[in-house]
Amino acid sequence: MVQMLEDQQALVQRLFREVGEAVDSGKYELVPVEIAQVNQIPLLLRQLEKHLKINKPVVLLKSKSKGKRSTSGLFDSSANYLVAGTATENDLALLRWMHANGAKNVRYILLNPKDQNKHIPALEDVELNIKYINSSDPEDFQNIKGVLINTGSLPATTPFAQIREALENIYRNLAEKDTDFFITLSSFDLLFKEAFSRNVLRLDHLLMALNQQRIRDGLSALHVQLGGATPARQEIAIQRWNVLIELIFQRQGHFIITETNWQSVAERLSPDRIPGLYHDLILEYIGDGSGKDAGAKFEEITRADLVASAPNDRANLLEQYLLHELAAVLKVPPQKIRKDQPLTTLGIDSLMAIELKNTVESKLGVQLPIATLLKGPTIQDLRDEFLPQFDEAEGEQ
Repeated sequence: MVQMLEDQQALVQRLFREVGEAVDSGKYELVPVEIAQVNQIPLLLRQLEKHLKINKPVVLLKSKSKGKRSTSGLFDSSANYLVAGTATENDLALLRWMHANGAKNVRYILLNPKDQNKHIPALEDVELNIKYINSSDPEDFQNIKGVLINTGSLPATTPFAQIREALENIYRNLAEKDTDFFITLSSFDLLFKEAFSRNVLRLDHLLMALNQQRIRDGLSALHVQLGGATPARQEIAIQRWNVLIELIFQRQGHFIITETNWQSVAERLSPDRIPGLYHDLILEYIGDGSGKDAGAKFEEITRADLVASAPNDRANLLEQYLLHELAAVLKVPPQKIRKDQPLTTLGIDSLMAIELKNTVESKLGVQLPIATLLKGPTIQDLRDEFLPQFDEAEGEQ
């Protein structure tokens, strides 16, 4: 930018003139957004993407200070951030992730009473200033720019009353104080194991209730439940925290993020143990929530069934059969596949194509060249290719 100002003054002047004229005419709109440093431009642009439809954003910068800055702009290297968690590898990974994204100063609250005499291992290879604070001291909550509270690393046996006291202190000390983000994180287990559920569900309810009060006050508050096992290796855990790159721009709400096999959930839980929200999801994905695929009747169709069916019925049965076999190969719900959608757009690879070819040929006694599948036919295309083979069989019969 400096070199451009020195060598291309005429070009810079023309650009500013054109931008000014576009603003005056209403073609461009100026959005007042303050950033602390040049390396926060990515953060600014992502914020604009979330709220405005801008094809070519123009950022005008004014230098305020010089000095060493962080290499990433997700966090402000000159600001203080509050993190509450444990002395575990998962929370150490969170701190490393924050540092990698620009954070330099963290005030840390240990939520587990057993950790009070511990400190997270020193980050000797990074420049991250960690100040351990007590949740009850209001002075430590001044000038906080963002908040991350992670209860997902707490042992299931941690006394709920003591965690509750620490959390209520945090919310009390940050009452009426808005921050760039305020994110609470907890674990999520769709199978609702009894030992896991008691404290986790109570913590979730507490965090959501405390967040609702902040939302009513017009303040930022986002609750996120993360499913899956906590990674044991720090480098993997750091990658897992990348989910915050998107969530950090959400001021308010409730997210559940997990990889889920709905079929397995339906098989392992009786219908009366599946909460309403998840029961509806299971219905959407597998049909009836009973653990049996609604498309099973189509997958059981034989060549004899198709030959014996009326021509109009045959086309529909063949189409539904192909749809459900393809869904089984791709491991997606049949409802997610359109009959006019090319297979290549669904991510089918050569191994999947071979699996589909072998299954269809063995069950229906038809010929399905692998080259045909790799060309990206639709379900309707495959139906039309197979129907003549059944018409011939019907004539022979």
